[in-house]
Amino acid sequence: MPVVINPETPYGQEMAKWNKPYHFEPFPKMLYKAQRRPDGVVACVETSDAPFGGNPGAAEQFTRSCQTTVNDETELTRALETGYRESPAEAMEYFEEKARYLSTAAAHRHHEDRNMSEKAKLEAAAADDETPEHVAEVPRKRGRPRKRKV
Repeated sequence: MPVVINPETPYGQEMAKWNKPYHFEPFPKMLYKAQRRPDGVVACVETSDAPFGGNPGAAEQFTRSCQTTVNDETELTRALETGYRESPAEAMEYFEEKARYLSTAAAHRHHEDRNMSEKAKLEAAAADDETPEHVAEVPRKRGRPRKRKV
């Protein structure tokens, strides 16, 4: 049985204020960024504290670091340039695409390393050993080494 609300009552007047056609507003908008959890799994949203060593609130903090809200077109453009995407699925896809690109660049670098001197090969190996991620370009020391006085 339907409920009849008298439009002259304060409740009826308040309900009439909200009874408007829907109007889409694009902002504010939530954006997502995929990141690697401490256990190596890539995620945008996390609900369990277990992957973070059981620290209370760690999952919420991780989720907050993966999300941002933009209020206008300028902020949206800036966020998209820094890796945020409009849905968690797009963010995961972007992360995988970026990882594929870096792994290909690292493979090309390893192929070109065969033509380097032994000293340069040692520097490249040291750069590879510093991080578990792919190293697409070895940071090089700039300038000439200083002469030692004897």
